[in-house]
Amino acid sequence: MTVLTFGETMALTRAVDTGPLAHTSTLHVGIGGAESNFAIALRRLGVDVTWIGRVGQDSLGDLIERELRAEGITADVIRDLDAPTGLMVKERRTATATRVWYYRTGSAGSRLTMSDIADDRLESASLLHVTGITPALSDTTRKTTLHCAERARALGIPVSFDLNYRRALWSPDDAAPVFRELIALSDIVFAGEDEAAIAVGDGTPPNSSPVSATSDHARAS
Repeated sequence: MTVLTFGETMALTRAVDTGPLAHTSTLHVGIGGAESNFAIALRRLGVDVTWIGRVGQDSLGDLIERELRAEGITADVIRDLDAPTGLMVKERRTATATRVWYYRTGSAGSRLTMSDIADDRLESASLLHVTGITPALSDTTRKTTLHCAERARALGIPVSFDLNYRRALWSPDDAAPVFRELIALSDIVFAGEDEAAIAVGDGTPPNSSPVSATSDHARAS
């Protein structure tokens, strides 16, 4: 069995100490992304996984490629010469409260296109896994996600879809129609009650997502 997934993996920095970043002297650098986290978990369970995504031609892109390959994942890493690797910064405000800052507007990951997904990768997959994060990043990533789900459906390949709503990326009104399209193409759907409410047209935004903040430089696409 081979699972195929794709999306944006970002560099992730976390404060070592608790408190505002302005008073933090040490940060831990790692990687983070819903689809790659999913891929890592499956691979550790012994499942063959292929992850596809774009990163910048930078040291953070080097980090992501190295970490994914070290996990034994088959990684099709496309290096974008014109866009940087996205960055996520986690601030430990208190022992129980975390603040998240995203720097991903115009990132390499948001420039994923249908041509980045090789036909043989999809045709040989036993299952396609997508999330609601990737289609929120840009028009091209939305079209790519829908195209791959439609193609998998036509090939008889099961599709799993994790709504994974992120309010920093899009509004419930924008997310709802895309969620419904993907649900109709999926065999397995993962959603919390608040996310399901968005998908069925209630328009209720999730209230369980971690606190996040954006600035002009951190605003999501």
